Amino acid sequence: MLREVLFPCQDEVAEVEALATLPKFPAGEACSKSPSGLQAGDPIGPYELIRSVGAGGMAEVWLARRADGAFKREVALKLPVTNAQRADLSQRFDRECDILASLEHPNIELFLQVLDAVQYAHEKQVIHRDIKPSNILM
Repeated sequence: MLREVLFPCQDEVAEVEALATLPKFPAGEACSKSPSGLQAGDPIGPYELIRSVGAGGMAEVWLARRADGAFKREVALKLPVTNAQRADLSQRFDRECDILASLEHPNIELFLQVLDAVQYAHEKQVIHRDIKPSNILM
């Protein structure tokens, strides 16, 4: 039924053409340059940026790894967008950093599996527009 609504023409060629209009998501390594000009390989404190994960109005998120040899772990590094109108942003990010750094829970590995599944779907041009806990079945 959904297929008929999305693709009223049953012609196989029309379906392929319709799929070509879907947004494309980068497979594997994402774009290495961000709106702020940061690039993969740039150092941020003891971390080295691996790839951009996303950006919003207040921050950019990067996959990063510890580069000083203290320990081996990949992290999500959230970097605030500098803005003179948001002087309180630095304090908010410091608080958020303290909270997130204290998280150690075995189900965070479960969450990473969900993210891998979503990425796989995106690579296949499938977009889930309502991801929330009640829509994740175990």
